[in-house]
Amino acid sequence: MLEAIAIKLVSVLAGFLFEQALVSGEQIRIEGAPAWYYEEKSPQYIYVFSYMEGGLETVEPLKANLALAMEKRIQEIIDIVIYYEQFRDIKDPAEKELIRQFRRDEDLGLFVRRHMRIANITQQDAQEGGLVRKARPARSFGSATLSKQALLDYQKERVARLQQRISQERAKKGFDALDAAFEDDEMDAVARELEAISP
Repeated sequence: MLEAIAIKLVSVLAGFLFEQALVSGEQIRIEGAPAWYYEEKSPQYIYVFSYMEGGLETVEPLKANLALAMEKRIQEIIDIVIYYEQFRDIKDPAEKELIRQFRRDEDLGLFVRRHMRIANITQQDAQEGGLVRKARPARSFGSATLSKQALLDYQKERVARLQQRISQERAKKGFDALDAAFEDDEMDAVARELEAISP
């Protein structure tokens, strides 16, 4: 049944990403932010946004924040998929292990850094207050995207590898148990023969 769980994981993830595509496109307006900030234009992408106060020195840390925000967003999606379909209630040890490894992706950061694209970065200089406008510090706004299809392809390949590894480990444990049982039977037979010949 390991294969069935693997297929279900991928299909539920695809369904969730598709559902999210239907509700994306919402816009949240923040006073003084660029028009694109918190605007999800395409349902084909996962969007993340970040903001930092400061001048040009904030641009590189802002990019790092966007990567971390994307990792967090993907992890949230994976967690929702697992809890949404009650995968946490599975009893079979091999299936539980597949779910555990699916949830904990050590290579997620590498995947994000390879596939995430910076969509926008706007750095605004400090503004002094006056009669008409408020004073504000220098600040930077950023957004990044990651293709939902790239995430789905990555997870399909990952689940297939996890399933294969767990199946191999399961088979090895089975063979080890058979070997141990065979060795025990052989040792018992040798012991009986020795008892029979000893006075």
